[in-house]
Amino acid sequence: MPKNPSKTKPKGPSIWSLLGPYKLLIGLLLAFTIIANAFNLWVPRLTASAIDAYAAGHFMLNNFLIEFIAVGLFIFLFTYAQNIVQVYASERVARDLREKLSSKISGQSYAAIEALSPSKLLTNLTSDIDAIKNFVAMAIASLISSLFLIVGASILLLMLDWKLALVVLLVVPVIGGIFFYVLSHVRKLFTKAQEAIDRLNSVISESILGAALIRLINSQPLPKKFRVQWTPTLILLDDEGEEHNRTVGFLPPDELLASLMLGIGKSHFDYDEFSEAENTFQHLLAEYPKSDSSSEAAYYLGVSRYKRTRNAEELKKTVQHLQRDFPQSEWAKRASVYQLL
Repeated sequence: MPKNPSKTKPKGPSIWSLLGPYKLLIGLLLAFTIIANAFNLWVPRLTASAIDAYAAGHFMLNNFLIEFIAVGLFIFLFTYAQNIVQVYASERVARDLREKLSSKISGQSYAAIEALSPSKLLTNLTSDIDAIKNFVAMAIASLISSLFLIVGASILLLMLDWKLALVVLLVVPVIGGIFFYVLSHVRKLFTKAQEAIDRLNSVISESILGAALIRLINSQPLPKKFRVQWTPTLILLDDEGEEHNRTVGFLPPDELLASLMLGIGKSHFDYDEFSEAENTFQHLLAEYPKSDSSSEAAYYLGVSRYKRTRNAEELKKTVQHLQRDFPQSEWAKRASVYQLL
């Protein structure tokens, strides 16, 4: 019976597709790895030639030492270059993946994040990316190195004694089968380990949040810190903890939303973000034109336009706007001086 396509789990991107943008770095890593291992394979060939020369009675120590030191130097240089490229490539891949994942998460809705679970997202940002980083740092070079050494050593054995080489090479399929069996079981264990890390991250995040709440409660009381004398008091703060707007007492829903929007606009104004402040005040006046916050929003709208354009006509327009729509308001009185400009 064919599977229901709607229930088929979509395949995620393979690790090779994730490494696609780093073809140059991966190519350099492969090149340095192959060259370093080629010189490693040359060492037994060089040793065998020295033994044959010694047995034949024409061994030259100086030539052997020069060749051996030269090969060792090349092995050192290319291995060193391989390690540098490994570290750089792995760190760059991890950094870019974390940035892309963070950007993707920031664009998701709250419901989507809750459905995925914060603990799983934390695992994706830490353990999963570390696994890819380790794959780039160690696995690629190890795989290519092992494959190259097996093929190269097999060719050398066949060149030296093909009968003995065939006997030795019979062991390779056995080793391959053992590796396949072990890795097939390790994959299941890796999945279980990632699930355990998810649960651990969930406990850690809950513990950190609880500790932060306890620390907040045990620190300086918030009413004293912000000089709150009555309740309810709603204070709009920025990321630095600076106050930009304060509302005291109960407000109906529309008035509360208008007050919050006014505070957001004033925070933009305080940070010289006049275009954003204008947009916020205009939105407030369009959505809540009869609210108590509207007259203040109209005042700051005009001041924001003046601060952005340095055109005094904007202040005169603000006076006209306030006297027309909010003639009895405090802000109309504050703006009346602009008529003299």
